[in-house]
Amino acid sequence: MAYRRHHPALACGRASWRALQSVADTNASLPEIAESLGFAEVSTFYRAFRRWTGSPPVRWRKQQN
Repeated sequence: MAYRRHHPALACGRASWRALQSVADTNASLPEIAESLGFAEVSTFYRAFRRWTGSPPVRWRKQQN
């Protein structure tokens, strides 16, 4: 997998909550959010986000605003 296993958010299962909050409530770019969550590649973050929400992060962000 393309994430750093030692990242506390992933280890504790908080990554999805933090991702949803960050995508909806910040102006940070999706690559910045992915990096802050410990994903080594943006594409891996996109796939994980889609698994969590059923929607890609760009579309989900638009729906939240």
